[in-house]
Amino acid sequence: MKAYRTIRGFSLIELIVGVAILAILASVALPAFKTMLLNARVRNAAQSVMAGLTKAKNESSTRGPAALVQFTLTDTTDASWTVVQLPTVINGAVIPIDASTGKNEGSKNINVVLTGGNIITYNAFNGVVAGGITRIDLSVTDGTKPLRITFKAASGTPTMCESLLPLNSGPRACPY
Repeated sequence: MKAYRTIRGFSLIELIVGVAILAILASVALPAFKTMLLNARVRNAAQSVMAGLTKAKNESSTRGPAALVQFTLTDTTDASWTVVQLPTVINGAVIPIDASTGKNEGSKNINVVLTGGNIITYNAFNGVVAGGITRIDLSVTDGTKPLRITFKAASGTPTMCESLLPLNSGPRACPY
């Protein structure tokens, strides 16, 4: 009778080949994963700013005909913002309706470029009081996909778009 030898486990060569394949796959996937994380950080900051702008616009119509609601971008390195009703000074302090700190939301080290100032004010009819922010560009320093927030002229409705796409080339492209 022949005795059969049972094989258990992996040989050293099989283990080395497996580790080498994993190392090659990781080296290919790591740069793409880093870019994905940076893009997510920019998108998170842009969505936070959009939430603040939407909050200001909605609050302006619910606070009465004489109310003015102001959105202020307070920090251009982390997309922090505040929303206040004007005038809201009580004992010398401004009382915010809502506020966001980008540092708490994972939006730190974001480059924010503002066009037209850092404030936009909405009146009770969902319109924009003259002047204020006309465009917000958000990006990170190493060239990932930047995002832009633009405003419709009459209503002040914010729209988020990808600034690298050709103008009006699709739903994600900027209208102007």
